[in-house]
Formats: sequence, structure tokens, C-alpha cells
Amino acid sequence: MLQALFIVLIPLGILYLSRKNKFISLVSPILLSYVAGILIGNLGLGLNESISMQISEIAVPVAIPFILYAVDIKKWLRMTNKTIKSFILVIISAIISPVAAALLLGNTIPETAKISGMLAGCYTGGTPNLVAIGLATGINNQTLVLVNGADIVVGGLYFLFIIGLAPIMTKKILPPFIKEQESAELAADLEKRKKTVLDIVIAFSVMILIVGVSALIPILMFGEIQIAVFFLILTALSVGASMFKRIREIPDTYSIGLYFIMVFSVAMGSMVNFSTIFTKSSANILIYTFVVVFLAVFVHLLFAWIFRIDSHTFIITSVAGIFGPAFVPPVAEAIRNRDVVLAGITSGLVGYAVGNYIGLLVAWIVNILI
Repeated sequence: MLQALFIVLIPLGILYLSRKNKFISLVSPILLSYVAGILIGNLGLGLNESISMQISEIAVPVAIPFILYAVDIKKWLRMTNKTIKSFILVIISAIISPVAAALLLGNTIPETAKISGMLAGCYTGGTPNLVAIGLATGINNQTLVLVNGADIVVGGLYFLFIIGLAPIMTKKILPPFIKEQESAELAADLEKRKKTVLDIVIAFSVMILIVGVSALIPILMFGEIQIAVFFLILTALSVGASMFKRIREIPDTYSIGLYFIMVFSVAMGSMVNFSTIFTKSSANILIYTFVVVFLAVFVHLLFAWIFRIDSHTFIITSVAGIFGPAFVPPVAEAIRNRDVVLAGITSGLVGYAVGNYIGLLVAWIVNILI
């Protein structure tokens, strides 16, 4: 009980500190949660790994509906053509890169198809997709921990590149950004109302219903919970729930989903043993993840050059795919262009919605090829 309490409360402490401390607020809360988990996992407290794993397996399916409540597919389709085109290119790049990496380096890592699918889903949507695909494909728990850690390390390096060199380099290759007037209706959608107790009750009730139905359908079909089918249904029902304006407009559901992903990150981090971080297997997974990210960004940049996507749209859709919506506003500030925030956030939410399907597709392709 004490271990579970620590895992659940640490993210709340991080969120509180991020509001009080400017430096902490600049760091990804998911990264801080993962680091906190690693620290408590290596203090010699004798933590039960099965408890951490059970919490992580519960946190992800609970988080996904809250994250996807805010998806507005219709609004995304009303975005400018360049935004839609660029994000579709992000998805295509996220499919090509892990398949290419598997053909080049597949023999250097364990469970190549599963890891490739996880990274494809992650770089279309984000961490929730990475974990959901890992669980859906039945990946080894230790491999899941290592892939999650590798993604955080490589993602951190790419984020530094995005806010540092990328704006300068892409300007030399891609056309400049030209502002296109979004409709007043879309801008008005960003305005938030205050949430009520009824909002919270509805949000959690719908989440419980979605998770329950997603588990029940595969049980009726196969006699057991087929995890891959469970997550595909969970994603579809969550997006379906977002079609209802009453649910979609509940404030802060994304933040609630983020909290549960932070809980997952603490649980995952607590299972990391320093003795396993510096093994040949973990180094190979780190290299593999770096290659996948490099290829995904390179292919997306190549497509952007071919299709004449401007530099700021390229950057913001790349961030939306690889990191998710939470990173869009700080990157928009870094490139000094707030006009791309709406497009980036909406694209990131769409990425969450399609990421599980993309990841499982890539896992299937790689499994056939190697």
C-alpha cells in the first residue's frame, strides 16, 4: 500500500512544484516522473516490481480516454491544407523509419517487431501510444522499461535540437511561414469554461464505461481479454466519445490524462535497476531508438522539401507527432510564432487517436519482413 501511495502521490508533488518553480516548469513532467521513479527504485527500499507493473498497466488504459476526449477530428480537418499535409507526412515518416531501422539493425535488439511498433506509435502520438502498443504486443516487461527510457533520452536530445538549431537550419531548406487566417470559430474553441463536479463525474463515468466495454468485447469474442483488441477498441470508443460536444468541452481532461501517464512513468522508473541501464542490450535499444528518430525526422524533412511545407509548420507538426500536444506551446514560443499553436495541439491530439493503429500496423509489417 505504501509503495502504491508513493507512485500515485509523486506526480501530484511534481505538478505542484512545477507551478511554484520556474525551472521545474520548463522540464517535461513525464521526464521528472520517470527520474523520480528511478530514484526511489534504486534506494534499496525493496520495492515489489509486480506492484509497479500492475499500476503501470492500469494507468495507461485509464489515461487514454481522458487524453482523447479533447480530440476534434472535424476541427483538424478544417485546418489549413499545409497543416494536414505536414502531419500526414509525419505519420508516413513514422511508418517508414522503424521499418527501415528494423531492416538495418533488427538483429541487434530483442523483440524487434514489437519495439518498432512501439516507436512508430510513439512518434505518431506519444508516450501513451508507446506503452499501449507494448502491452498490446505482449512485450517483455524489462524491454518495455528500456524502450521507455531510451525514448526519454533520445526525445530529450531531439527537443534540445528543435528549440535550438532546427529553426535556423530548416529556414535554409524550407519556405518561410506565411500566416493564414483561421476561422473565428476555431479560435473560440480554445476558450475554456470552468469545470464543475458534474463534469468530473461525467468524465470518469464515461472512462469507466469505455474501459469496461473495451474489456468485455474481446472476452465475448475470444473468451479472454486480447490486449491488442482491447486497446484498439479503447481508442475507437474514446475518439467516439469525443464526438459528443458535452464530453469534448469538459475542461482539463487532457491534464487528468497526463497525470495518469505520470503515474505510469513513476511506476516504470521504479522498475529500472542501474545495473541494467548500462548493458549491451540497453545500449543497442538506445542506438536503435536514435536511428528511428533520426530517420523519421529526415524523411519528414525530405517530404516537407518536396511538398513545399514551410519551416514552422514542419517543426510544429514534428513536435506534435514525436512529443504530443503538451510540447507545442513551448516550441511555438521558441520559434516565436504563436500562430501555429492551434494547429500543433490539434494535430498532436489526432496523433494520439491514430498512434495505436499505426504502431500495431508497423509491428505486423516488421514481423513479416524479418
